[in-house]
Amino acid sequence: MKTRLLVLLIISVFSTFAFTQSTDRYQSSFGLRITPGADIPLGGSEVYFESGLLIAASLLITPVPIFPFNISASIEYGRNSRYGEDDQFLSKFAMTAGGGINLKLLPWFSLFAGAEGGYSVCMMDTDDEEPGIAGIPVVTVTAGPSFDLIPALSLNINASYQAFLGLSDSLGISAGLTYRFKDKQNIQGPPILEGLPPKLMNIEFDEIFPVFYKYYDDNPAGTAIILNPREDEITDISLEFYVNQYMDTPKRCIVPETLVPGDTGNVDIMALFNNSVLGITEGTKVAAELTLSYKIDGVQYTDVHSETMRMQYRNAMTWDDDRRAAAFVTAKDPAIMGFAKNVASMLHESKSSSINKNLQQAMAIHNALNLYGLTYVIDPATSYADLSNSETAIDFLQFPRETLEYRAGDCDDLSILHCALFEALGMETAFVTVPGHIFMAFALGISPAEASRTFYNRENLIVMEGKVWIPMEITALKGNYSAPTMNGFPAKTLKSASIA
Repeated sequence: MKTRLLVLLIISVFSTFAFTQSTDRYQSSFGLRITPGADIPLGGSEVYFESGLLIAASLLITPVPIFPFNISASIEYGRNSRYGEDDQFLSKFAMTAGGGINLKLLPWFSLFAGAEGGYSVCMMDTDDEEPGIAGIPVVTVTAGPSFDLIPALSLNINASYQAFLGLSDSLGISAGLTYRFKDKQNIQGPPILEGLPPKLMNIEFDEIFPVFYKYYDDNPAGTAIILNPREDEITDISLEFYVNQYMDTPKRCIVPETLVPGDTGNVDIMALFNNSVLGITEGTKVAAELTLSYKIDGVQYTDVHSETMRMQYRNAMTWDDDRRAAAFVTAKDPAIMGFAKNVASMLHESKSSSINKNLQQAMAIHNALNLYGLTYVIDPATSYADLSNSETAIDFLQFPRETLEYRAGDCDDLSILHCALFEALGMETAFVTVPGHIFMAFALGISPAEASRTFYNRENLIVMEGKVWIPMEITALKGNYSAPTMNGFPAKTLKSASIA
């Protein structure tokens, strides 16, 4: 009895150690094990029975693929000759269930330990007409090594201690095969792989500017590299990018569908942000998720990478491309539409048919902003004259609604406001940039020939691609309309204030 308890204790300790040390992930939830072997009587049973045959069939189930714990159910048959009697046999039929731990030490080698309990039917064949039959509880403890022959098939060598309570004890020595059925479903996190898994590396994000949130749907917000360090091909590769709160659904990026061993693939990370990014009033860091999926030998794997991404505040912009200022021209903003339409309605009663319509509307908006109290103010911290000379410096640009509310702004803020108000009335506008300064221009909607007949002084008109533009010095708010001095700068400085 003490020997039996000692053996059970040793195997239980080994099972606990294996469970706490193993972090392997299994590629299958179901397996079938067949183990034929020898049954050797122990604990006094050898006085009555000789060694005999033992064969067992077990169904193995892994309930949670990321843990190395198996549930098992077995059917067993053993047959022993009665000692000294060649024509008398003890046949044992057992049905048991239990669990075990599989500790994977190498990609091809693991150790197994488990315990099962159940019920057995034992039958003694004698010369009598009626053999003796008895039902007896049975407990089995098993341990041994396992060698993977191929990913789905392994060779097992088991040693088991079996107690038919009240009848006999025995040691089982067996060798057999375990076949694991491939699990086709996609689980979170990869199953066990032979060799290194594919890697997502060199992940880099650009500065994200909320005002351009639609831009990142077709243009990269960052880059990454996918590496296949394995000796086999990976297929059906996909990469999804997601930022909680600022994206409604993950954005699928364009990636190579297949990578051969040792190959790499460059990835542009796209993002479809929602307009909640326009609520970011201070620069912040957000958690971004990159989900890499792929197949190896038809089995689906998924890796999730968490990265940190920097998002600027909603008014931020750099002047590396001054055409981006068009993103701030929110002509459809209700506050802008209301201001522009009210001015246009008052102009309707006093407009002159002898003056170009767009020119009349521009003068009316100019005078209305004077009466409104709009002021040109230079912000020394974010001066356009200073920041426009650097392609990486972050400038603070006001939205037209904010400039109306503050009743003040510098040259870029006032240019954006004028463009938005003019665009709200259906007028085409553009930005004009010269070193250290930005102002705006509006199209008259007439041909160059008509402009030559209409305007006596055409020196300050800009003619480009068949359109005639009037530049407007928006910093000269007090008094009548003032045309800016071009100082010989070419008309190619004209950039549309409309954005698709």
